[in-house]
Amino acid sequence: MRFNNENVREIIRASGLVAGKTHPNGYMGVSGARTSLRPLSSGAAVTVHIHKELDDPRFTGHPAYRGVGGNKDLYANFLCETEEQLRDLLAIRIDQMRNEDDEDIEEGVEDVEKDALDTSGHVYAYSYAPLPGRIKIGSTTGDVRARLDQQMRGTSMPIRDDELVLHSTWKVADARKMEQAIHAMLKVRGRHMVGVGGVEWFETTVEEIQSIVDFVGQP
Repeated sequence: MRFNNENVREIIRASGLVAGKTHPNGYMGVSGARTSLRPLSSGAAVTVHIHKELDDPRFTGHPAYRGVGGNKDLYANFLCETEEQLRDLLAIRIDQMRNEDDEDIEEGVEDVEKDALDTSGHVYAYSYAPLPGRIKIGSTTGDVRARLDQQMRGTSMPIRDDELVLHSTWKVADARKMEQAIHAMLKVRGRHMVGVGGVEWFETTVEEIQSIVDFVGQP
């Protein structure tokens, strides 16, 4: 099944949940469920913000389960390749919500709404000391250090704090769009590194990234 914004919204509505505003990066917040979805041509990428819920075997045993991002207190990743998988995953979230405190659900709704509206943040560039010659460029609307900690915990390759080198950060009005612009220009220049693990690695310099940020400018 090919997923898009409309059929995913219909599945959300049919489940009894409410799809919030669409974030500029394509994610849709699902109010009250601490869940976001991104329709893909090959499936639906689902991020479930979790705490103790991951102990539920219906999560870890779900056919769409793809592991934990960051650490156990942050989020779990799923890739639903069929409509049945997506409907089943949403049903699990609804069942869990019935057992959550009203205050906890309200906090989840506020988090979804804030994420959907807030696009300002930072673009960052960092590298790993054991892997010279490559720079990873990403973005976040939250705290940069917290984002890097998430990535270090979530990677299949163990990374120590003293091995991560944060080269620079840039405060921008729309973090995701600036990241995409930098990636696009570096790819045109042949700087994108393919087959090195991940999709955000480039053979570049802080000076080159700075020049692109200056060229794109700020609204």
